[in-house]
Amino acid sequence: MVCGFGTATDPPLEWRVAFGRSSCLPPKLLMLFRLVLALVFIGHFAWHFSVYFKRDGWYYFIYLTHWSFMLETIYVVSLPAMTWLANRPLNTESGFQALWYSHRNGAGPQPWFASAAMAYFMIIQPLSLWVTLSYWTAEKPIWQFCDLNGGVEPCYSEWPSYLGFFVHLWDWLYLFISFLLGLIPYRFSNCAWLLVFVVLYWTWTYVHFYLKIGRSPHFEQTCLDNGYTLNECPIYFAVDWHHPAEAFKSVAGALASSVVAIFVYRGMDWARDRVSESCCGGKPRSLAIGSEEAEADRHHVWDEAAHPPEDQKNALAACSCCGR
Repeated sequence: MVCGFGTATDPPLEWRVAFGRSSCLPPKLLMLFRLVLALVFIGHFAWHFSVYFKRDGWYYFIYLTHWSFMLETIYVVSLPAMTWLANRPLNTESGFQALWYSHRNGAGPQPWFASAAMAYFMIIQPLSLWVTLSYWTAEKPIWQFCDLNGGVEPCYSEWPSYLGFFVHLWDWLYLFISFLLGLIPYRFSNCAWLLVFVVLYWTWTYVHFYLKIGRSPHFEQTCLDNGYTLNECPIYFAVDWHHPAEAFKSVAGALASSVVAIFVYRGMDWARDRVSESCCGGKPRSLAIGSEEAEADRHHVWDEAAHPPEDQKNALAACSCCGR
């Protein structure tokens, strides 16, 4: 196992299959699901940005949660486009498309947009889990809420707002559902992108400390309660570079937990594929690059979605077979 900077979806799947097919839904329903998901994330990001940028100004961009939420929204918005591109029949290939594919049978190099989407996928899926767990265990430990610890001080008397819950829980749940319904493979050879992001963010926390950027006036009392003026206030008290030894421990813990998140998603990828192959007779993995079955499948994918075989008409309700 080598954690690398790959962006390929194959093996085991050609990019068209990885981005255009589902473990459970016909292609048109997969497209509908991804469109709805994109609208949900666009709406919530616009709402979140309007509320917190008004409160914090440019300080909005110092937080890990906000970095993550922006990247998640970009990724989710890209999925419908990737689904459409992946399912376009090759017999309607345009001159524009020909710029990206060297062979009409789809066996040419993976196009740049598929590679970019794959790198995003490798970052966003485990990152969303990591941010959620970090918030509920380090930033605001769930066992320190007054409602759960019997009011033993110190404890948090108020739960996060709806938007707070969305960016620290619901977004990960929606992304995880998207992961389970899709076929995009989570590969160790592509996993280093997440580690780069984690190192980049924790480097930013040191730059923030060194330049004395501080926090917005909204947090003045919170900073004073912890012994800091606004310009000296760390982004997160759990990573406070005024105390380097403790900060390095937090960064090491963050890197270790991100590696754990990678293994969790690799395990979930394996479990998802085993369930998919059991339900579908191994069909998704059989659609190899250039195979006659894969080519026939791509030529007719939208017709089949519009007029599915009788034994697949109840696929959405029963989730008993993959989309064909």
